[in-house]
Amino acid sequence: TGMSPASLSDPSGNLLLYSGADANIFCLRCADGSLMPVPGSFCNIPDEGALSFLMLPWPGDLTKVAAIRRVQTPGLPYGYQRIMVGCVDLTLNNGLGSMPLPPVFMTDSLNDKLTAVPHANGLSYWIIGQKRRSNAFHAYQLRPTGVDTVPVVSYAGAVLPDTVGGIYNPMQLGSLTASYDGTKLASQSYSGNPWLMDTSITEVFNFDAATGQVTLMVSLRSNLNYTGAAGIEFSPDG
Repeated sequence: TGMSPASLSDPSGNLLLYSGADANIFCLRCADGSLMPVPGSFCNIPDEGALSFLMLPWPGDLTKVAAIRRVQTPGLPYGYQRIMVGCVDLTLNNGLGSMPLPPVFMTDSLNDKLTAVPHANGLSYWIIGQKRRSNAFHAYQLRPTGVDTVPVVSYAGAVLPDTVGGIYNPMQLGSLTASYDGTKLASQSYSGNPWLMDTSITEVFNFDAATGQVTLMVSLRSNLNYTGAAGIEFSPDG
C-alpha cells in the first residue's frame, strides 16, 4: 500500500494500537485488530510512503496517544506534504480507544521525512519535518495541552533540489532519524530516478532538545543511488 506502519505499546509491552490499511485506505486499528473510530479527515487522505506515521504517548496522560501522519497537501503538486496530529483517547470504545476530535493540521511543502525527539523538559516532544526545496527544518512542540502549530524553524545543511541530473527529479525521498539521546539528527535524501548515481545527500545535525533548533554538524560523502541509500540509523551509543 506504500504506507508506513507504526504501533505503540504500554510500558509493560502490551499493544495499544497500530496503523494499517483497509482496501488501500489508511486506518487505525485497536489492539484486538478492529478498526478504530476516527474522523474521516484523519483517514481519507493519501498516505505518503516511508516515515509517514508516528505514535507518541500523550505528554502527561497515559490514557491518550498522539497519532501523527504526514500526508499530501490539498491543492499542491504530488509530494508536497503536511503534518496532522490526532489525539486517541484509550478510555473510549470499551477501552480500545477512539479519536473523538478532528486532527490538527500543520505546515505544508514537507518532503518524505518525519521524526520525533523528547523535549529536554522530560514531558513534551518535538515533532520534526524537513521542507521540500529548502534547508529548513520545522520542529513542533507537543505539550500536554496539544501541539503548537507555529514551529521552531531552523535553516541548516544543503538545500534539497527539485532538479537532479538535468531533469525534474525532486530530491524529496529519504530518512530522518534521531540519536537515542536526542542530541543529533541524521538526514539522508535521494531522488526518485534509479538511473542517476551519486544523487544522495547525507548529513548529521546537532539538535537542541530545549529550543528545537537544528544546526549542521557534518556532511557525509555518499555515492549511492536510491537503491542503496534509503535509510539511516544511529548506533545505541550515538
